[in-house]
Amino acid sequence: VSVETPLSAGYFPVQADETTLAWAAKQVSLGRVPYADFFTIIPPLTLYGVGTFFKAAGASLGALRLLTLAWILLIALAQYGLLLRSAVPPRWAFLGALSFPSAFFPFWPLPSHHWFALGFGLLALFLCREGDVSRRRAVAAGALCGLSGLCLQTDGALFSALLSMRLLTSGAPGGDRRRSLAAALGGIA
Repeated sequence: VSVETPLSAGYFPVQADETTLAWAAKQVSLGRVPYADFFTIIPPLTLYGVGTFFKAAGASLGALRLLTLAWILLIALAQYGLLLRSAVPPRWAFLGALSFPSAFFPFWPLPSHHWFALGFGLLALFLCREGDVSRRRAVAAGALCGLSGLCLQTDGALFSALLSMRLLTSGAPGGDRRRSLAAALGGIA
């Protein structure tokens, strides 16, 4: 008989966020409407996204954990790109990109709407990472901030504020900064 300790790689306790998310997403995959047919505090994009994933992969905690691991890899890649664009040497950028998920081990494989919101927000910042930002990129970044808010409202607000500050302090002339900000806000709305 082997006993897993809370810090071992094989120990993945069932957490409230993942069971709440899995149950609600399974209800969506079965055709039930959140906030009308059942109550949940999780915002809609996470529910419909994971519900669609469940229709394709089957509704299970294992499948949801694999989706979360793939999403966290996307987050690490976005962090790596942001750090490289900030003139961080590649070795330190790699370590920096891995530091966030590894700081939360063993809990990072556990699904939560927080991970999905963080991923969309970091992708928004990645789109506006350098120099003058075109209106097309600003709209796409604003839309990603909006998607972040549909996963977790507070993250959406945070990334919208960060994106706005980034666009207001860009190297573009004043008129272009205002147009990029207006385009991003149009994408957020």
